[in-house]
Amino acid sequence: MIKKLIGGQNYFRKMLSTCLLVISVTIFILTVFFYQRYADSLSKNLYDGQEKNLEKSARTMNDLVSEISQLYNTVILDSRVVGFSSLKEFDPAENYATYLIVKKFYNINPYVNSLYIYNAMADDAITCGSYRFNLDYCWEYLKEAKKASVFPSPLTGTSEEVLTFAYPVYADNFDELSGGIFINLDMKKLSEHVLGTGSQTGMVLGDNGMVLLSDLTEDFTSDPEACEAFLAWPGLTEGESASSLRTFHGDDHLCAFYKDPAQNFTFLSGVPYSEIVGPMKVQRNLSLAVAAAIFLTAILLQYIITKRLYRPLEAITEELRDSKYAGGSDMDEFSLIRHVYENAIDEIRELEEENAFYQPRMKSDLIRGLVLGNRDIAQTKELLEKNGWEIPFDGMFLACFFIENSDSSDLLAPIVQTRISQHLHETLSPLFYTECVPVASDQVICLINTIEDIPITFDELVRLLEAAKDQLLTDNHLVLTISLDGVTSGIDDLNRVYRRVLELKNYRFVLGTNQIIYPGRVMELMPEYMTYPDKLADEILACMLHGKQKEFTENVQEFLSILKQYSYQPASLLFNRLYLDLLFQMQKLNAPDKDSYLSAETLHTPATLTEGAGVLLTIFEWYQERKAAAEQLKDNKHFERIEESRKYIEEHYNDYNLSAGMVAEYLGYSTNYFSRIFKSITGFYINDYIRQIRIVKAQELLMNSDMTITTIAEATGFSNPNYFYSIFKKETGLTPAAYRNAGQRNG
Repeated sequence: MIKKLIGGQNYFRKMLSTCLLVISVTIFILTVFFYQRYADSLSKNLYDGQEKNLEKSARTMNDLVSEISQLYNTVILDSRVVGFSSLKEFDPAENYATYLIVKKFYNINPYVNSLYIYNAMADDAITCGSYRFNLDYCWEYLKEAKKASVFPSPLTGTSEEVLTFAYPVYADNFDELSGGIFINLDMKKLSEHVLGTGSQTGMVLGDNGMVLLSDLTEDFTSDPEACEAFLAWPGLTEGESASSLRTFHGDDHLCAFYKDPAQNFTFLSGVPYSEIVGPMKVQRNLSLAVAAAIFLTAILLQYIITKRLYRPLEAITEELRDSKYAGGSDMDEFSLIRHVYENAIDEIRELEEENAFYQPRMKSDLIRGLVLGNRDIAQTKELLEKNGWEIPFDGMFLACFFIENSDSSDLLAPIVQTRISQHLHETLSPLFYTECVPVASDQVICLINTIEDIPITFDELVRLLEAAKDQLLTDNHLVLTISLDGVTSGIDDLNRVYRRVLELKNYRFVLGTNQIIYPGRVMELMPEYMTYPDKLADEILACMLHGKQKEFTENVQEFLSILKQYSYQPASLLFNRLYLDLLFQMQKLNAPDKDSYLSAETLHTPATLTEGAGVLLTIFEWYQERKAAAEQLKDNKHFERIEESRKYIEEHYNDYNLSAGMVAEYLGYSTNYFSRIFKSITGFYINDYIRQIRIVKAQELLMNSDMTITTIAEATGFSNPNYFYSIFKKETGLTPAAYRNAGQRNG
């Protein structure tokens, strides 16, 4: 059959058939030869993979132990915790203070179920989290171990368990435990985190063989004997790791164990062997079947192609002889095909090179890189020269069109940028050399230079840009800010001018949008002196206090119109002063939801005056709502006592020791009860309120005195100037020095 297949064909078909036969025989031999090696390698990879999974679980467990140890160290090093551990009897104030400290550390780790600090001398415990923890059981365990331990402990009233990290505490001496710290982790979540999920069975054993974590499949949970056999591995006490096939319920399981030298934990896992190897065998057989089908189909197709190849070959040859690539030469069929192919490829290459010479994208990328400052200057010059692009970088103006908003989606942003670029070319090209480049999705950079022998002034350039801008706004739903600056001194000066253009954009705060902003126009905004309109600001404040919205809006508009005569920095400082004056009144309100007033950190620098007017009007509306809510609180039976406490705080805010307990003692309340009624009436936690009063007093001293910042910190009850600095910045959005400059700068 083979002889008939090969012998009756021409040379080309004979060679093709011989190659197919050689390939088939070679593939068959290689398949038989490497099959056993494949099986052995697969088994080894399975064992190695199982052990690596256990090592990964060990690393996860080590990381967890390290995190819990760090949490313990953080808790035990706190002075309040040390003080609580030394108590001889129950002290509610000390307990609550310690609880507030410990509460900060609770839930740092997502697997923590509860955290207990137990003082055996006072027989008292600080609790964060679940109260079902069996403290007596764990305390007895820790007293017997007398060292840091990890063990499962039962929850009271249920059969559930948690994994307990227990640490001894010595208060007076190291001979006898004075208490302990117990950090309890959710067993189920921890098992999934350390051992994973799925059909794999896993366990973690302690150094005494105790089961710390387990994630057993149904095969093991339904049969205690199988679980005991899983633990009773003959080689478990020998070596650091091992893998083997073990049989449970008549099924083979791929089992492995790994002993972690760092924590002396033992990690076990077992996976049904059939679940691992079975799918691999099915996939292998399926792949072989598909490969065989493809190979047979290829043989058939190649045979058909070979059989019929010469039938159309003559027609193809005649067509090629008449083509321009043949050159009229008398060649055989294969030489002619090669000759035509080579000539056609040469022409295609020449066309591609010619096309690359005019690729605008490359040119645009080069200019964009120069503007953004992320292109090598020497390399860029070389590319420009190589492609013959002569760009007059000396004496260029740079105009940046900032697209503030558009009705188009982000997907259509390139279309908007293209429209801007085309319109600028149409408007400026007759008189200027222009290069337009999109930057990001909201900017179009236009490089502009004069053309030789065409005299034109800067004012005429601005006029043309104004006309282009007006046409763009008419044809498109856009809000634009156009910044214009120059003149560049060369190719390496583009990035510097671009940064100046970005700075010019800020002046839309006073000029508004849809404007052309350039240095000359900015200089027109610079008055000789900067003054704060105190009388108008007092009227705005009075309108807010008395709820006169119409007068408030009119006065705000008059105030903002004054800012238009200043440049960005002084205008923003004057706006800040009015903004902070209004915000002070918000802080003084006795309202139950103090967190709802506007944040100074996020709203004191609006982009435009229109946005600033909206911010001030929002403060007005919120003030009226909070004022109404504060009036309603006067009917509360504790209102007069709370007012008395506020007066006490006003008189003693400069005392470093002022606290909730001190105020509660003055009024004759317990600290917890007083804190609750104070929060329900004022909306503040007592300590937060004290801090707010101190910040308000500090603001007044910064505005109305020449005291140093350190002296002001001491005068307002802050013992640490650095702490005062950070709290002031967090509450007002400004540093103390910046606040003083914003509030007191005059003339």
